[in-house]
Amino acid sequence: MNITEKLVLKVQVHDAKGKLINEFEKLSESFLHQWNLHHYLMFNAAASPLNINDTGGAARAVSAPVFWAAGNIWVSLLATANDETMGIAVGRGGAAVTLADFSLQTRCAEGVGANQFTHGASTVTNTPGVPMDYIEARRVLTNGSGNTINVTECGLQCNSFSSAFIYQYLLIRDVFVAVPVADTQTLTVTYQIQILL
Repeated sequence: MNITEKLVLKVQVHDAKGKLINEFEKLSESFLHQWNLHHYLMFNAAASPLNINDTGGAARAVSAPVFWAAGNIWVSLLATANDETMGIAVGRGGAAVTLADFSLQTRCAEGVGANQFTHGASTVTNTPGVPMDYIEARRVLTNGSGNTINVTECGLQCNSFSSAFIYQYLLIRDVFVAVPVADTQTLTVTYQIQILL
């Protein structure tokens, strides 16, 4: 039996009435260094604490979940509405992806100003099955800026616990040809981690 794992990125643009305007799907470019370090801690608690760069570039001493008190967050991909610092984020940067990336190059902030989106909640679901089992992170963003926003990058950010504080870490980043999102249009970004038999 041959088992394959892959990360798939899906991007869709809809108009204000829900009509599909543009879409593409591709294999994601990169799990970043932060992804591997979080998994390393999960599988090797003896390595704890381990310095991991947050989205601001600061090294944070992250502990393995076995050492945490009940209720502490470890690698949550969820995000509430109107919070661009967690879950799926989009941006306008075009620099090539590197393993050492710790943030989007030019992340689009929350709001209705120039190059800003209103962020819906970032959700995570699991769909078990055969021949494909997958975990899916999804977010819908609305352009209310009054102008077109050209999106050229996206990524998946998590919350993780360090020294009694919660910090954000970029786990995945992708760069692509500009996707224009006109005023009143929505952008839906989906990441799927797929396991195929």
